[in-house]
Amino acid sequence: MTFSDYFNLNKTQAELDFVNVSPDKDLPLFLDPFVVSNPNNDWAERCNEYIISFFETLLNYIRKSDTTNALRLLKKLSEPNETCLGLSHQNPSGRGIGAYQAKDLFYKLKKSKAVQTGVISDIAELDLFVDNIGPDKISDMTTNILRGLLIEYTQNQCKLHDIPLNNAVPSGWIWNPDAERWEQKYVSLPVIKGKKILLVPKIMVRWSTSLNSAEYYDKFVVNFIRDDELNLNGSLVEVLKNGTKRVTKKSVHEKYPKTKDFLAIFSQEHPDVLEKYKQTIAPKASKYIEISELSDVVSETEFNEKEFANILQFTLEKIPAGKNYAEKYHSFMIGVLQFIFDGDLICPVKENEINEGRKRVDITYTNARKSGFFDRIFSAPNILAKQIMVECKNYSQDPSNPEIDQLRGRFAIRRGMFGILLYRQTSNKKRLLDRCKDVAVDNAGYIIALNDDDICKLLGFIATNQRHLIENFMQDRFNKLIS
Repeated sequence: MTFSDYFNLNKTQAELDFVNVSPDKDLPLFLDPFVVSNPNNDWAERCNEYIISFFETLLNYIRKSDTTNALRLLKKLSEPNETCLGLSHQNPSGRGIGAYQAKDLFYKLKKSKAVQTGVISDIAELDLFVDNIGPDKISDMTTNILRGLLIEYTQNQCKLHDIPLNNAVPSGWIWNPDAERWEQKYVSLPVIKGKKILLVPKIMVRWSTSLNSAEYYDKFVVNFIRDDELNLNGSLVEVLKNGTKRVTKKSVHEKYPKTKDFLAIFSQEHPDVLEKYKQTIAPKASKYIEISELSDVVSETEFNEKEFANILQFTLEKIPAGKNYAEKYHSFMIGVLQFIFDGDLICPVKENEINEGRKRVDITYTNARKSGFFDRIFSAPNILAKQIMVECKNYSQDPSNPEIDQLRGRFAIRRGMFGILLYRQTSNKKRLLDRCKDVAVDNAGYIIALNDDDICKLLGFIATNQRHLIENFMQDRFNKLIS
């Protein structure tokens, strides 16, 4: 039974922003700190700040030989069972550092050439330079450090989907980046069969962590040494009968065996090679797990995106317009937007208070700007759409100026100047477009209005294996606002 099953959400993984875990077993997924090391949205930026704060604090203690404080930090990296992610095949058990391993890790870090030389700068690099630290431990360390943000995220998702929370749940250790210390408190969290659950945004999980010492050594370090030997006519150069010179990988392996200390020393002497490796890995790391893959591992059944798009179209047509069905429409559209704009719109917050609580927005998304349209409105200096504000109107009549003005009033430079108005139908689409254009002409923001026909058209692109047309559709609608 998945999280959504337990709370009767009637939603699939494709309609949810978080990984739809099962509390009875771990999913073979990992939190990868490298994913947020080059943040392109507000959520990733906050995560990166927490990770940097913790790791810099830890390294400062280690370099000052402050064993007491270093161990105090490491001992709090306990088993993060509440995310239900990792390698366990039975009940989630976690593989955190634990008290008995903290001292061992401290001394490994202390004697590490990477720490001594300052080569290492991120938790994601532990796999490259520190023995016996792999994806599972890096993921668990990341989970611990981000626990406070994940608690906040979980609370927002539960509010979004009307999931009951248990009060006074022990938080576990939470990293405070301002005070640079661990703290504990009681929080509100969902609980299943006595087990607290922390939800994780699906854009953060990967099949493994991105940085890998074997890949770095074999594909970058060894190749660099081979080229260098050839250029300098070094001792590893062999001359074949035809006069061709070569340096074999085997000879490099024998002279420069793969050890974490060797990789640290090499990276100190050739930082450009390490940087090139990270730059090469970055595009792959930024690619989140596809809907179909994640759905398959969560539900253990094959997910058909095209069929699901058709189901959503059919379901939308069956929801009546009007006040009595406003909540049903609102809840349904949250999942529809998640599915259509997968990877671009993340971390939805329901009825988000703004302007010190004087105004509310139906749904506020973080703009993760995967590419294309949402990246352009993020970067445009007159839009700066860090957040995407959405209003859902399940009216049987035409939306008019009050609905436009309501969304217009949500815009601000610090949040962004772009919103989406979802509505059922209109007898005069041109008049509604003109009202949206008036907002743009006044330099008061940009509103794209989407009715049922528009949503069905977008779902139709997916159903016919033409997701790329969603980008064209949104850009065309935006162009109409400024034409």
